[in-house]
Parts: sequence; C-alpha cells; structure tokens
Amino acid sequence: MRAGEEIYDTDNFLWFGFPDGLISGSWVQSEVNGLTKIANTYTQDFGVVLLIRERDWIVLNETEERLYVLETYRVSRQTDDVQERLYEVRRTNYYDIRPSFDYTDYDGDGVENIDDGFVGDPSRYL
Repeated sequence: MRAGEEIYDTDNFLWFGFPDGLISGSWVQSEVNGLTKIANTYTQDFGVVLLIRERDWIVLNETEERLYVLETYRVSRQTDDVQERLYEVRRTNYYDIRPSFDYTDYDGDGVENIDDGFVGDPSRYL
C-alpha cells in the first residue's frame, strides 16, 4: 500500500483510493457461466480526461501449482460524457501459486517491505 491509500473490504468487493481523488480503483469477484471472474478497474482523473484501465481474469482451471485464466486488459478514456476504447487485448495466461508467499516481505529476505529499500531483490536490503 502507498501512503494515504485507503482499503475497504467486503465479501467480494475491494475499493481503494487516494486522498487527492486522482487515482481510485476496485476489485470485484463474480461468477460468469459457472466460472469465477475477478475484475479490476483503475481510474485516473487528469481533469479534462478520465483514463480507465480495466483488467479481468476468468479462471479456467486451477491446480496446486498454477492458476490458468483468460485475461483481458482494456484502456479507455472519457471526456465529458463520451467514452472511447483505446486498447484491448485478450490472452490465456497462467500464474504460479505460492502458498507460502508473504505479502509483507515480497522478496523473502526477512526484511518487511516497508523497511526494505530493495523490495524485489532478496540479496539486498537497507
């Protein structure tokens, strides 16, 4: 989490935002034709244009080691009341499952992220 970020959690919805209101987003989990869908939306307000980034994953299969998904990424912009799709890509993808992953220590070096000057490098820390 970045400084000033707020998180509100319910059963299947997560909303976050920053005090300046320029960036906000949400996570929603739902079901589509019997498959789990996880959707993520970020909006960024530039004053004259609102940039909207959407990403969703439909879970196709899950094993002990991997999560297989149909992933869609879209970028749109909105000016006044007109929304225009700028980009969309869809692909099948997989993510490795790491049950022992520690969200407070991403690189597993024993130093919590907040105190680690090199969060992605397990060989270095401050």
